[in-house]
Amino acid sequence: EEKERRVKEGKKKGKKKGKKKRKKKRKKSEEKKEEWKKEKKKKEKVKKEKKRKKKRKKKERRVKNEKKSRRRKEEWKKERRRERRKEEWKKERRVKKEKKSRRRKEEWKKERRKERREKEGKKKEGKKKKKEEGKKKRKKKERRVKKEKKKRKKKERRVKKEKKSRRRKEEWKKERRKKKKKKKKKKKKKKKKKKKKKKKKKKKKKKKKKKKKKKKKKK
Repeated sequence: EEKERRVKEGKKKGKKKGKKKRKKKRKKSEEKKEEWKKEKKKKEKVKKEKKRKKKRKKKERRVKNEKKSRRRKEEWKKERRRERRKEEWKKERRVKKEKKSRRRKEEWKKERRKERREKEGKKKEGKKKKKEEGKKKRKKKERRVKKEKKKRKKKERRVKKEKKSRRRKEEWKKERRKKKKKKKKKKKKKKKKKKKKKKKKKKKKKKKKKKKKKKKKKK
């Protein structure tokens, strides 16, 4: 009985011990799990951080590269502009030089022509003088002829005018004479008529007087 009791108690004790052990084990396991979870979280955080850093670095690198590219582009543009300006300046300089050279050449040519003309001019001066004198004389003659022509035309116009005026005067005189003649004729006619009338009147008067005398005699 004692033995059985001890065995039973031992079993109980063993059971308790096993329970405790399991509890401890489970606790340990849970702690480990928690630790593992924490570790995992930590690792994930680190991983995320790394990823973020990598992304940031990539972005920074891209931005940097873009900046660099823009700067290079700007520098290239500036260089092109500088080169273009240089080319234009060179072209301008060349054009100016050519202009200057042409001008000098022209001046030199003019000078040579002038000298040649002067040389030839001395020879031709006499001829030229004669020619000019001839020209002057011709012009003078032309002016004189023109003047005479003008004078002649003026005279002709005046003569024509005078002729016209005389003709009109003559016509006016003729007309006047005609009118006067007509008037005279009319007057003569009138006078004749008057005379006739007077004669008639006188005759009548005489007749009347005679009649009166006769009447008186009768009385």
